[in-house]
Amino acid sequence: MEKNKLRYGDIIAESYYSKNNNGKVIIFCSGIPGTSSYIEIAEKYVDEGFIFIHPKYLGSWESYGNFSIDGCKKTIVDFVNALKNNKIKTIFNGDFNLEIKEIFLLGHSFGGSVALCSGADLNIDGIIALAPVIDYRNQGKEKYEEERMDWLYDFIIAGFENVYRNLNKSQWESFCSTGLMLNANDYLEKLKTRKILILHGTEDISINYNRSKQFYFMLKNLGGDIDYVETKDNHSNIKLNSFRTLVSWIKK
Repeated sequence: MEKNKLRYGDIIAESYYSKNNNGKVIIFCSGIPGTSSYIEIAEKYVDEGFIFIHPKYLGSWESYGNFSIDGCKKTIVDFVNALKNNKIKTIFNGDFNLEIKEIFLLGHSFGGSVALCSGADLNIDGIIALAPVIDYRNQGKEKYEEERMDWLYDFIIAGFENVYRNLNKSQWESFCSTGLMLNANDYLEKLKTRKILILHGTEDISINYNRSKQFYFMLKNLGGDIDYVETKDNHSNIKLNSFRTLVSWIKK
């Protein structure tokens, strides 16, 4: 497996691939708080011939700047557009010359909403969301058993302050109450023209699977090209357990 650290502007990304790759790129949108490396997941996709790229959100990990909610979407949109226009370089300013045939966004949890909302503004080949937050306005505030998002601010500041740098508390509070630009429900008209797969586990007590199911029916009723797969997974293990389903969906 080849590894390369990439850069576009202030965005740093990890890339993994084989020399005999299939030209299909998985852009991984991580949850928060996440980790800097997802090599265990990357290896599985590389073994199937995919190119796996994990852009680090602006203001997080190795990427430059300050962290913000809008910066997460900007990271993915800017990086994908740069990739399509052959503007990505290595961190040593070398060329990244892989032939790109198809691009898919893959996101989990918070990253699932980043994938959906970024994908709404991109011309790509598909969006895959694993246990995504669909509507932050209602997350943890209704009848379903699931977590609220507001407590995460104190957790991030206490344990990840230097990872998600200068996170603004008032913006986080606004995000938890309105979703800002990461409510998938606000992008239905755009998303109905995208190819989408959503997977959600019935054992997920962080984000209730019924929200994904409701989103599926809303988009399907608008004529959307969306598939929904329900599993027995919890919030965490769906990242690895969903692998075979994702690969089959991409290849069909």
